[in-house]
Amino acid sequence: MNTFEIDCSTGNGLTVGLENKSSMKTVKEVCALTGITRKTLFYYDKIGLLKPTARIGSQKEKRYNEEAFRKLILIRIYRKAGFEIEDIRGLLEGKEVLQETIDKAIKKREEMEKQLQFAKTVAKKKIDHLDVEALLKLLKED
Repeated sequence: MNTFEIDCSTGNGLTVGLENKSSMKTVKEVCALTGITRKTLFYYDKIGLLKPTARIGSQKEKRYNEEAFRKLILIRIYRKAGFEIEDIRGLLEGKEVLQETIDKAIKKREEMEKQLQFAKTVAKKKIDHLDVEALLKLLKED
């Protein structure tokens, strides 16, 4: 059984170490260990976020080494935190700092809350979509 250690005290944020440093893992093993779907794993490959370490055999089966596996765990952690794919890419490439990414996510959330509040206001006013004057007035209230 694999165990994971997460260290939040370094550089960009998180590092993940594996107790059992076995050989490269298959897609099936990676999916089973991380809870990610094949579709998502293949999507990460397609967009260049996580490429397989090697392709083995006549079927060119994708394989992942410990470093790629560690990177996938970080991706899962960052996705669970609600980060966008491009922000995750920046974190993994060292182009972004974790705290700045968190601050950006907080700002985005605040903007979304304002938009939802506006949508609630529109719903409460029950304005006819053909009433241009009322719609313009609503836009100016913000």
